[in-house]
Amino acid sequence: MPSCASCSTDYPGGAGTGSRHAGSVLALARDPASSRSRSRTTRAAAPAAQARNRFLECKTFIEANAIKMRSLDEICRTLHVDPSNLSRLFRRFQGGSPYQYLLRCRMNRRLTSS
Repeated sequence: MPSCASCSTDYPGGAGTGSRHAGSVLALARDPASSRSRSRTTRAAAPAAQARNRFLECKTFIEANAIKMRSLDEICRTLHVDPSNLSRLFRRFQGGSPYQYLLRCRMNRRLTSS
């Protein structure tokens, strides 16, 4: 008689036919919140979280060094980010270009310092 590999239960007819595990296997296959679908969404969420963290790192750096940095190329070289990638990150999370944000930070710094 075949047995279940996970719990060593003997059952007649083999896997899925008359076994006590057949219902649970079918329920997992029909359940959209099964562990398989959760792992897919977790894997999909990881790059988004990495992009958000990279954006926040770039944004913080621009805020701290807005007066010192002359151009976005200099910022990109310092942070080891491609200029087009930096632009995509800012458009996605900030809604504007990184150059607009740099100018805004410079203006805010000069207004608060005077």
